[in-house]
Amino acid sequence: MPQTTRLVFGLGSLHHLFSPRARFGLIAAAAEAGLTRFDVAPAYGNGLAEHELGRALRVLRLRTFAVHTKVGIPVAIYPRVAATYAFPAVRLLDVARGGLRSGFARRTFDPDALRESLHGSLRRLGLDRVQRFFLHEPIRPFETGEYGAVVETMERLIRDGKIVEWGIAGPQRKYRGPALLGIPVVQQPLDEWLALPPRERSPGATLYGLNRAWRAGGAGESFPRYVRILAEANPAVQFLVSTNDRARVAPLAGAVP
Repeated sequence: MPQTTRLVFGLGSLHHLFSPRARFGLIAAAAEAGLTRFDVAPAYGNGLAEHELGRALRVLRLRTFAVHTKVGIPVAIYPRVAATYAFPAVRLLDVARGGLRSGFARRTFDPDALRESLHGSLRRLGLDRVQRFFLHEPIRPFETGEYGAVVETMERLIRDGKIVEWGIAGPQRKYRGPALLGIPVVQQPLDEWLALPPRERSPGATLYGLNRAWRAGGAGESFPRYVRILAEANPAVQFLVSTNDRARVAPLAGAVP
């Protein structure tokens, strides 16, 4: 099937699938449907999403694809045994010890953390570089000097061929200001992006939260039809779609030619 470059397939809930076979099947179904831009993060399943995507990419041998990953939520990366049927047990132990809550409550964006996180992501993915590298939902505005160090590190990673682009993923309202006006790319909630005056919208944004917006005001349209309408009205942006139901993958892919 022809590939679509305007839809990004999110794997944030891939760890909700119990078996490695089901996870691989979902990624393979996405690729077969033409969804070959994938969105992952170390925080998604504590490394499982990246590991499983890397495994699938090695098996599928796709000719063209793109991977977006993230940095900044310092969760513990689970051992490889968690990528088997052992994930629920490993996750329950982590939750009982408070590790998951602690990791999601903090953010780490210093230069060493950026480089080390990317190195781990590339290793799990089995890749030499990723298309986009996002700061994962910062929880406070950056200080000017802190943001300068981020910019310098990201630019170095681009020069080194490790990433192609970088930006911020998450709600953007709190980051608007002089220090961040020039941010290269954003991954932003759809409802927040639509609420902005047109001059303040990032033209190259990747928009997520489509299911929530559809349920709130889809006006009786099917979800794929809703996505098509959005895509036709906003031709410069990408849309992040996600499902763990293989039967829904092809209709989603067909929403945007």
